[in-house]
Amino acid sequence: VQVRDSDDDGVYSKDDYRRGITSFLEDKRATELVVLNSFQNIGDQLNTVNRANEPFETHECLTFVGCPIGTPIGSENEAGSLAFYSRRLFAVYGQSPAHGTRILVGHTKATRTITLEDNSASTVTLDGSFIAAALASLVASFTDPKETVLLKQITSFDSVETYKREENLQLGGNNIIYFKDVGQGVMQIMEDITTDPFSPDTLNLNQMTQKQFVTKDIRRVMTGAIIGQVFPSAASGVALIQDVLMNRLKTLVTRSLIADYQTATGSGRQITNADVQVARDNADPTLYYIGYNYFLATVAKRIYGLFTVSLPGGFPK
Repeated sequence: VQVRDSDDDGVYSKDDYRRGITSFLEDKRATELVVLNSFQNIGDQLNTVNRANEPFETHECLTFVGCPIGTPIGSENEAGSLAFYSRRLFAVYGQSPAHGTRILVGHTKATRTITLEDNSASTVTLDGSFIAAALASLVASFTDPKETVLLKQITSFDSVETYKREENLQLGGNNIIYFKDVGQGVMQIMEDITTDPFSPDTLNLNQMTQKQFVTKDIRRVMTGAIIGQVFPSAASGVALIQDVLMNRLKTLVTRSLIADYQTATGSGRQITNADVQVARDNADPTLYYIGYNYFLATVAKRIYGLFTVSLPGGFPK
């Protein structure tokens, strides 16, 4: 969205940005919200993504945030710091549908060489919002909703501000994405995470992309197959809806768009009727309710190991 200078004075005001940000709600094809170079509108950005993710808005999306140049890592109690933004400002409470929708990038400064109209080159300095936009673009480019940004590379900049190892640990510990400079302007992404520790699925970016994909896919398929159907009885409607829903979930598994169905021990299993619930409303016979269970693919991030020596029989069974 191009922000419009409403009074043509050459200055883009906070209200100009607010109108541009809220226009995001008008196109439900938009899946990532990033605001460039206007952190003063962070409240509008968060409010918009909250509203978009309300169930009756049917506009599941994520928002990627980068901060002004020089924003310190700080702590949860230090206002104006990255840790404060992640832990406090971006916090989502209760059973809000906006859980897991905020992604914060820890790097606040980058440079990039651009070509001007006269074909001369100029190096520009950019704040963290442009780095967040590069990350959002990478996520939007994935054709597989299970894909992870972990260890992927970003090559959009000449240079990106980097941190020391202990500072990277601070960023990761505060649920903030950080990069590793692997040379020649290539940055490797070292986390796949949102700012929301509400549950494992809201904390991991690739699980959020899976959930939002499945929600949209099931809505599209059920709408196309069921709306407009005339059922001679409540039971026939429930049976057809259950059949359509189960078959679509099977298809998502077969196409490897979600994880396999699993037992309590993690072994694979087939989908069963227990994974799907369908009921017709008692008061309104045109309204049906559905519920469904599926499994998310997870990305391996850590391995912890112990070793022993001189154990003749190996580890006991």
